[in-house]
Amino acid sequence: NAPFSGEGSVIVRNTTGVQFERKLFDGDNDWFVLQTNYDPDKEPLFVDNRRGPGNACMKQLGQNRTSAEGLYQVLKSKPLLNKTTVHTVIMSVTKNIYQTFIQTCPNPCWGW
Repeated sequence: NAPFSGEGSVIVRNTTGVQFERKLFDGDNDWFVLQTNYDPDKEPLFVDNRRGPGNACMKQLGQNRTSAEGLYQVLKSKPLLNKTTVHTVIMSVTKNIYQTFIQTCPNPCWGW
């Protein structure tokens, strides 16, 4: 299928099939899907809640200012970036973008 607006989703699978799917437009944030290290149907660990700050950063960035550079700025900001972050990947099907960045988190920086 060709990429169309509104087709974003996060699919959680196990060895037998799909456990959960979070589609664009089924939550509070109707123009983006933010995925961290925790399945979208489960609460993150209280010591590693990057979901809340990530959603806040995306809302602050705004839909009209979203770009590969804007997403990278969100993902390299603390606490989304932490000592356990190894790399960040920015992808766009429609703009033919696939960029991988090796990350380090300068002190002070949380361990997770």
